[in-house]
Amino acid sequence: MVSTVVPTDLPANVCRDSEEVPVLGTAVAAGASVLVTVDKDLLALGEFQGIAIIKPGEFWRHTTG
Repeated sequence: MVSTVVPTDLPANVCRDSEEVPVLGTAVAAGASVLVTVDKDLLALGEFQGIAIIKPGEFWRHTTG
């Protein structure tokens, strides 16, 4: 089964790089609890609407430790 997530519409100014807004909108629409990325603009947020934004290494440490 394939599911499609339609990004939540968010204002362009929620991130310093407006091209990353659809990524945030998709995470919100999907009900994500964590967004794993190396994008500095997203990482600068640290958290968005209850979604933790972390680097892959940090995610790895949390899942293997």
